[in-house]
Amino acid sequence: MMAPRLHPVALAFAGLILCPAVADTINVPADHPTIEAAITASASGDVILIAAGTYYEANLTTRGRAITVQGTLNEDGSLATTIDAQQVGRVFRIGTNEGSGTVIRDLIITGGLDYQGGGIYCFLTNPTIRNCRITDNSAQFGGGIYCRGASPTIIDCRITNNSSNVELGNTAGIHLWGSFATFSGCTISDNPDGGIFCTDYGSGPYPTISDCSITGNAFGISCDSNGSPAIDDCTISDNDGNGIYSQLSSNPSISGCTITNNGGSGVYGFIWGSSFFDSTPIISGSIICGNQSGQLSGAYDDAGGNSVEEVCPIACIGDTNGDAVVDGADLAAMLAAWGQDVPSVDQNDDGQIDGQDLAVVLGAWGLPCGG
Repeated sequence: MMAPRLHPVALAFAGLILCPAVADTINVPADHPTIEAAITASASGDVILIAAGTYYEANLTTRGRAITVQGTLNEDGSLATTIDAQQVGRVFRIGTNEGSGTVIRDLIITGGLDYQGGGIYCFLTNPTIRNCRITDNSAQFGGGIYCRGASPTIIDCRITNNSSNVELGNTAGIHLWGSFATFSGCTISDNPDGGIFCTDYGSGPYPTISDCSITGNAFGISCDSNGSPAIDDCTISDNDGNGIYSQLSSNPSISGCTITNNGGSGVYGFIWGSSFFDSTPIISGSIICGNQSGQLSGAYDDAGGNSVEEVCPIACIGDTNGDAVVDGADLAAMLAAWGQDVPSVDQNDDGQIDGQDLAVVLGAWGLPCGG
């Protein structure tokens, strides 16, 4: 018996069901002249690829779509695409239930101005932000990034020179309110009103801050009202105030960190005189030295393996792994980080590992500290 024939309309409908939509790459400005127009034309799964140059746009939203908004890299790996809001609004607002499939990457995000989150504002969303430079933005709260009830993943970003209104207190270049954010491999530096401020959490160690360099800010990390971040393998140095400060039942977990040469205390757990409000940072495997107002102030829990000294040992120029000699291990670390921004390897603090850093290592080859 012959099989029944399907009507052409039925065949077409079946094809729509069986064949998933193919993601598109939308080029700016080739396909659409502006980033906003490209986002409007996009669907979930699309990549919006922005050519090199500066784009003067503000208040961009990703419309709840799992899209990638991506800049272009120069041949040397540096960022070639800038979005400048020119102080007429924030740069990005991500607040329509976006998940980790919404990706912002390879962009310089600058010139944002708003009440909260001049550079990026996240509300009840979980985007991924990768390899961006978020710089010279301003807001009352969180000049660079503001998150409320959000869990963004922020990887290999530079968050620098973002201002907030310090007169209001408890704010910084990055402001996290009830947000389980993850920072990994980031440089957070030179924010005049503070590095990271986190507040209003329930139980748990979030946010997580790992392998980050937090330097040259008004303070490093400040947390209150159950803000208990997990801070792992970070360098928190040369900030004007405290390296890590906690109050109002905030109990950060600090592991494998280097906390040095801050203008205030290295780690400060504020004692209110009530066990409910006291804060007790838990510290393990960390180097804490050279902080002007003391190394450990207030309450803390020494979980072992810490080195606490009033004066820091002399550092070896070219020593990237802290073994007090410059040798093949340091050269290997240099080559592995080539072209990237790895603060522990960067010998001249210019944000990129290149021939200048290699020259420092070769010049100090075989010399012990002080040699």
